[in-house]
Amino acid sequence: MTENKKTSKISFWKRFSQILKSSKRVLIYFFLFILFLLSIVVLWEKYSKDKTLKFPQVQVKIENSKPHTEIAKTVEGEKKTIEVTQKNTHESPQQLITIQLLEGVLEGWIPLSTFKTYLQKHPSGETPYLLLELSTISNCPTYAELQSSLPSASVKSKSLWERLKSRLKSLIQIKKIDKEKVSETSSPKKIEKAIYEKNVSEVLNLFDKLPEDEKIHFSPWMKKVQERLKVEILYKHLLIKLAQGQT
Repeated sequence: MTENKKTSKISFWKRFSQILKSSKRVLIYFFLFILFLLSIVVLWEKYSKDKTLKFPQVQVKIENSKPHTEIAKTVEGEKKTIEVTQKNTHESPQQLITIQLLEGVLEGWIPLSTFKTYLQKHPSGETPYLLLELSTISNCPTYAELQSSLPSASVKSKSLWERLKSRLKSLIQIKKIDKEKVSETSSPKKIEKAIYEKNVSEVLNLFDKLPEDEKIHFSPWMKKVQERLKVEILYKHLLIKLAQGQT
């Protein structure tokens, strides 16, 4: 009997100790749950007491509408701008074509008459000016043609009277002669070199320094040089206008 009582007591304490352990866990969980609820309540009260969030106010100023006259002027100005832009866009390709054709005239693979016909059929802002400048030109020789058509120096045998006359002039006039300058202006070698270097302005400068008889001899050829120079000036004029954005 005593042994049964002892075992029953031991088993009772075991069960009791287990119950205490389980109750401790429950109490801990319960305590944690209470803390969690309290934290939620505290946070809720804190945010509920705060003022509502204020967003930055954006002030939108409504300007007074323009009068109808100003609106009409603005629309009219925009239309004019669009028309000018369309006109420039239309004329720019034509200006490029004109420059390309004029370059072909200078190179010799487009006749000048063909270029004039194109200008008449496709007029632009530059057409009257170009046709007026080209009206006195019948042909634009290339540099190869100018070199091949360069006349040789005119050698004329003077009579006895002409030799005596020039001799008397040289005796009467007391003037220092620069032989080097005379040889430069009287010889066509300088002109030949300048045209070979495609320096038309230098050709004209040398021609002005020639004696009168040499000028008469070279004048038909110089007419071709001047025609060439005139076309080159027109070509450079168009290139400059294109580079400056003018049409």
